[in-house]
Amino acid sequence: MEIRPLIEQNRTALENFILENGSHHYQKDPLFFFPDIHKYIVEVLFSYSLKKGKVLVAFSREGKAVGVIAFEKRAWDTEYFGYSVVVIDHFYAENKTVAENLMAGFWTWAKKENIDFVFTRIFPAKHLVAALRSSGFYFVEDDLYLSKKLPDQKLSGVDKKLPDGFKLREFQSSDLPEFLRIVSATEWSNRFHNDPKIDRDKASGVYLSWVKNGLQQPNMRATVLENKGRIAGFILWSFEKFKRGKEEILV
Repeated sequence: MEIRPLIEQNRTALENFILENGSHHYQKDPLFFFPDIHKYIVEVLFSYSLKKGKVLVAFSREGKAVGVIAFEKRAWDTEYFGYSVVVIDHFYAENKTVAENLMAGFWTWAKKENIDFVFTRIFPAKHLVAALRSSGFYFVEDDLYLSKKLPDQKLSGVDKKLPDGFKLREFQSSDLPEFLRIVSATEWSNRFHNDPKIDRDKASGVYLSWVKNGLQQPNMRATVLENKGRIAGFILWSFEKFKRGKEEILV
C-alpha cells in the first residue's frame, strides 16, 4: 500500500473509490443524493487541498484508490485554545488496514508540524472507529445530521400558529447582548465540555465566540423567538448554493 498526496491524475481513481466506499453524509441522505454526488465530493477534496489543507490518498499495489484523508490546521481554534489544533474533515477507507495506514501518514505529518490536539467527526463505520481508537482517539459526542426537503422553496412551519404570546422575527443588532446571556446561561453537554483535556472556561467561551463571529458572516442568519416581548430563544442558520447537475439549489 502507498500513501500519496492528492494530484489531478488521481481524480478518476478517487471518484471510483468514493462511489463505492464513500460515507459522506450527502451520500447517506436520500433527500440529497443524486447520481454524481461522488464527483462533487472529489471536487470538494481537490478544492480543500488547494485552499485549506492536506489530502492523502491510499493506493493498493494495483494502483486502485482505497482510501483518503483530508485535514487542516485550524487558525481560529489554535489561537483560541492556545495550542496547535488540527481537524480531520474527511476520512474514508475501504477497510481497517487502509484506515490505519492513512492515520500513520497523518501522524507523520502531525509530528513534523508539532501538532498538539486533533479532533474529527466521522461517519460511524466500524473500521473507521476501530482505526481511530487504536490510534489513541477517544469519543466525546454523538452528532446527528438531519435533513428536510422544503416544498416550493418555502420554510415549513413559518405559517403555523404559535402559542399565545409567542412570535418569530428576524435578528436585530440590539439582540446580541440577550443572545450572549442565553448562551452563557445554557448548561452545555457537548464535545468541548465532555473533553477532559479542554479547560472548562474555554469550552464555555466557544459558543459565545461562535455566536459573535457567526453573526458577522454574510451567509449567516438568525431567527428569534419572542415570548411576550422578551427573547425566549434563537437559532442561527446559514445557506449555500449547490450545483446538482444543471440545477442550482439552496442548502
